[in-house]
Amino acid sequence: MLVCSIVAPRVSALAGRTDPDPAVLSEPAPAALLAAVAGLDHQTTSAAVDELVAEHLLSVLTNGEISFRHVLVLDAVAEHVPLRERSRLHARAATALSALSAPPVVQLARHLKESGDSQGWARYAERVADLALGGADDFTAARILVELATATIQRPADLTRIVSKIPFPVFRSVDQYRFIEDILRSAAQDQTLSRLDQGRVRWQLARVLIMADQMSEAAEETERAVPLLGGEPLLAGQVMISLVHLSWPNWSPATRDEWLRRASSLLSDRDPASELRLVSDLATVLLRFGSAEGWTEAAKIPTRDVEVRDHPASRLGPELVMEASAILAELALAKGEPEQALAITEEPFSLIERTGVWLWGADLVPTHVRSLLLTRRLARARDVVGERWWPALPGPLPPLPRRRC
Repeated sequence: MLVCSIVAPRVSALAGRTDPDPAVLSEPAPAALLAAVAGLDHQTTSAAVDELVAEHLLSVLTNGEISFRHVLVLDAVAEHVPLRERSRLHARAATALSALSAPPVVQLARHLKESGDSQGWARYAERVADLALGGADDFTAARILVELATATIQRPADLTRIVSKIPFPVFRSVDQYRFIEDILRSAAQDQTLSRLDQGRVRWQLARVLIMADQMSEAAEETERAVPLLGGEPLLAGQVMISLVHLSWPNWSPATRDEWLRRASSLLSDRDPASELRLVSDLATVLLRFGSAEGWTEAAKIPTRDVEVRDHPASRLGPELVMEASAILAELALAKGEPEQALAITEEPFSLIERTGVWLWGADLVPTHVRSLLLTRRLARARDVVGERWWPALPGPLPPLPRRRC
C-alpha cells in the first residue's frame, strides 16, 4: 500500500498527458496491442509509453513487450481508471486479443468477463477449463466450471455439458455437491424443457448424487432419466448400465439381465467408434456380474482404446466386500470362533444368493461352508455345495474353490 500511495500522485499527474489505459491488460503486451486497447495511433502510443518508461512506471522487456515494473504500480494505475471506462477498455482488449491467430484464452475470458460480455466469457471460460483438465489442474477446472454452472445464461444443453466436465473428486464438502444439486434440481423443474433436455438434466443430477453417496436418490433420478433419453440412444444405454450398478442389490437376476439386454439392444454396427463407450461399459458390467457374454463385448473394443473403468456407482464394489468378509471370517476361524465367522459370512453370502452372481463367492463361499460345518449346520452346507452352487455360474471357473468346498 505504501508503494501505491507513492505511485498514485505520479499517475494522477500523468493522467492528463498520457493514457494509462493499458493497465487493464495486466500482462506484458506488444505496443500494437496497447495501441488497440488505448484507441491511439502507433506514434501517440510510443510517446505515451516513452513518458511512462521515463517515469519508471513501465519497462520494455527484451522481447519488446511492455510491462508495468511492479504489480503494485499496475494496481495504482488501474485505480485511476473509472469503472465505466475500465469496462470499455476490457471490451477493446477482448476485441484485439480475439483477432490474434492464437488468442490467449485465459486473458480473453478475463477481459470478456470484466467487460460484461457474459456469453463471450462463458465460451472462453469453458475453453480455459478444458485446458486445465487437459493439464491435470482439476482444482482450477472445477472452480471455473462451477462458476459457469451457476451462470443464469446457461441453456439446459450447455448446463449439462458443463456439469458433465466437473471433476467432482476435488470437492471437499457436502455443501459443494448440494450447490450443484440445487442448480440441477431447479433446471429440472423448467416445464419448457424438451424430453431429451429433461433426461440430460436428470442424468447429471444422478451423477452428482452418486458422487455425494446418495445412492438411493441417484437410482431414482437415473430411472426417471432413462425414458426421456430416447433421442440419444447411446447415452440412454450408458444410463441403463449405471442404473444396474446402482440397483443390483435390490433386483433379481432376471431384472438385472433385462436392463442389460435393453442396453445391449441399443448397439448397432453402423458407427462403432461412437459406440465404444457403451460397448466398454457393457463389457465391464457383464464381467462384473459373472456373465461370459462380457468377453464377447470386450472383444469388440480395440486394444488401443481399452481403459480401466471405475464406475462412480460401484466405487465400493461387492467384490471388495466379499474379499474383506472372507479374510475376517478366516481370522475368526483361526481363533476358534466359527459362530463369529458364520455371522461375518452370512450377509454377504445372502447377497450372492439373491443376485445370482456366484462369481463373487470364489473366496467367500469356501469359508462360509467351513463355518457351517464347524457350527454343525450340515444340511445347509450340503445345500450350498449342491445344485444351487457352481452349476449356476454362467462361465467356467478354476476348480480350486469347488474342491475347497
